[in-house]
Amino acid sequence: MRRILYLFLIILGVFVFSGCGEKIKEPTDKELLEEFLSQYTYDTSKEKFAFPGSIEYKEKLIKLEWDLSEEVLDSEGNIIYTDEVLTAEVKVIASLGEEKQEKVVGKIVSLSSDEMKQDEKLAEELIERFAQSYKLEIVGDERIVLRKELPFEGKWVAIKWIVDKKLIKEDGTFKHGTTTQETEIKAEITYKDYSKTYSFGNITIRSSVELVNEVIANLTLPTEVNEDIELPTFINGVSISWFSEESYVLTDEGKCYYVSSDTNVILTALFSCGSTDMDKEYTVVVKPYKDERRLELALETIELPAVISGNVELKEEYAYDTKATWTSSREDVISAKGVVKLQSDVISVVLKVKLYIGDKFMEKSFTVKTVVLNKLDKHFLVDKVDNFNKDGMFNVEVKDELVQLKDNEVYGYYDSGIYETLNFDEIVGSWAALSSETATCELLVKVMVNGEWSKYFTYGIWGLGRNNLYYNQTDKNAKMSVDEILITNGTATAFQYKVIFRRDSAECESPKLRLVAMALNIPGYKYEVDVTGLPTFVDYDVPKLNQNIVPVIGNSICSATTSTMLLKYKGFDFSDKDEFEHRYIANLVADRGHNSPTYGNWVYNTVTMGAFGLSSYVKRLYSWEELKWHLANVGPVGASIKGNAVLYTTGGHLIVARGYREVDGKTYVICNDPNINERFGNDANGNPYFVYYEFPLDVFMNFWRGVIYVVE
Repeated sequence: MRRILYLFLIILGVFVFSGCGEKIKEPTDKELLEEFLSQYTYDTSKEKFAFPGSIEYKEKLIKLEWDLSEEVLDSEGNIIYTDEVLTAEVKVIASLGEEKQEKVVGKIVSLSSDEMKQDEKLAEELIERFAQSYKLEIVGDERIVLRKELPFEGKWVAIKWIVDKKLIKEDGTFKHGTTTQETEIKAEITYKDYSKTYSFGNITIRSSVELVNEVIANLTLPTEVNEDIELPTFINGVSISWFSEESYVLTDEGKCYYVSSDTNVILTALFSCGSTDMDKEYTVVVKPYKDERRLELALETIELPAVISGNVELKEEYAYDTKATWTSSREDVISAKGVVKLQSDVISVVLKVKLYIGDKFMEKSFTVKTVVLNKLDKHFLVDKVDNFNKDGMFNVEVKDELVQLKDNEVYGYYDSGIYETLNFDEIVGSWAALSSETATCELLVKVMVNGEWSKYFTYGIWGLGRNNLYYNQTDKNAKMSVDEILITNGTATAFQYKVIFRRDSAECESPKLRLVAMALNIPGYKYEVDVTGLPTFVDYDVPKLNQNIVPVIGNSICSATTSTMLLKYKGFDFSDKDEFEHRYIANLVADRGHNSPTYGNWVYNTVTMGAFGLSSYVKRLYSWEELKWHLANVGPVGASIKGNAVLYTTGGHLIVARGYREVDGKTYVICNDPNINERFGNDANGNPYFVYYEFPLDVFMNFWRGVIYVVE
């Protein structure tokens, strides 16, 4: 009887530390090795041995070396036969870092010559019984199953098949020739070190011609169909390929399409086996679907959006020659003809369609909601969280007065209502949100032109610190040029926006939206502002920065420098980020989809300021009085200018309007102009120019473009 003792390693228990409080002391390498070795056990059921070179334990890699006191195993780990029975102690040497420890973990005993002879006899008898009981596994005329090993009487027997390779492939598949042939199947059966070859008799491999003719004779197709049919592709060793002459009615795969009258389809089948190919034509009459089937399929084709913002098409005819009538639960909101009259609230409407074929019919109901219709009778919108409609929220919620993703959600959006407006030819959308490289907001805006909605124009997926970008876009009624959406076919009468929230994983902080703003350019528009009672002098102490001192990009970062001055006015300091704070901000506001990159994108500048927690957005003003009121009541702004700026002429520039001064009936606009420095000489007091400049109002109004960066 074989006597075997063998070590089998079981690693139990991995300590997990959690919570807070006093830090638990880490075990030393010595302590960890002692603990590891104490868990060794042994297994006596092995016949072949392998010794691992290392093992991971409590996130540490322990190296293992092995030593046997006697040679009782061969090079493959099998127990050897010896004249004198030998017992070998198994010693493991475990090392971790500089620490080493060893332990005797078991014994392995060699086999005697008598045991060897007994094993050989038992193996021979086992193989003989196996060969007598084994039955060949033949799958039709396709193949013979050639298993490489099988369990038998609790042991595993190895099988090496000996077949005619001209007739049988290595995987057992038959090679059908032009004639029918018989072939002998043999196998070498092995258990342990004993092997013997047996014959399992002859099998017949039929000719390819015989098989193809048999399959053709037995294969039938339905002569009439009005639903999908199964076209077999393999039968008893014969491959079948199908070709339809009217694939729009009945495809090569047997898919049946709707026809309004009986249609003959010719299907050609190509039968292949070995070197034999034959074909046969089958004629199938495709008949119209039954009425119930037509009604079911037609209903499946009808879809309505869950949220409706404009007229919806409710047709009188649908697929499969069906007729339809519609009814509405709220005719005053959505008529049976699909005419939509939006309200100041979200309205749920049930639209029911009734499909007919003769006197047979089926019905289906759709519950839809209409968006809110808002009337905007001025030139701007600042939509703050308090005004958001919760019915437009998907996977987002209001928390801490900000809109953000719900717990565990990584994607969500907010759909605004529709805003009917005065006719406008330009619109600039902007938003303020806390964001990051892993948490982003994307603003999309669409406009209604001549009663038709444009596509959604996107300002791109934006997060503070990302490589933010988007590109110019266009459709037949409007186009997006950098930060402005321009109406190209008349004027627009409404807009709608959508904000998409994303984060890389649920563990990341959510983007948090504070507001969305829209600035409209309305031809011929006037906006009266009462400025009586405003002070004659207003000036905010906005820190002064000159763009030209920044190497390489200095001549391109007037907008970023303006934004930096406004941020510093609000108390932010970026001197730890860069010796030139405006260079640091320039890399944040950069629009890398335009001019690689553009630093003067209005929207990306205000969004960057908003990402630091400010209520910042782009606004268009229509008069000095409106700007004066803002300076007196809100604070300094970034102002977009173009033209003659006294000391120079610009094709496009940004400055800070920090206040105004009224003296002797004249008004001066007090500005921080990041382009002005000593190269323009000295001021009236003999001091070199540096950023600060007071423009006469008439000069300012000639170059100011009416666009400002608001920082509340």
